[in-house]
Amino acid sequence: AGKNITTNEFISNIKSIHGDSISLANGEIYTGRTKKLKFDCNKCNKEFFASPNNIIFNKMVCHQ
Repeated sequence: AGKNITTNEFISNIKSIHGDSISLANGEIYTGRTKKLKFDCNKCNKEFFASPNNIIFNKMVCHQ
């Protein structure tokens, strides 16, 4: 099993992979790799939902 990480560590991972293009929406708390969370796309200013797995390992971004 993978290492349990905090929400702040998850945010750091997002930033290292995606730069400033996406961010975790305010109030969202990372609880594991499979629970979908709300993200903000900083390019098109829209929100989207994705699992942390898709954001980190599949490098998923907003579909806009």
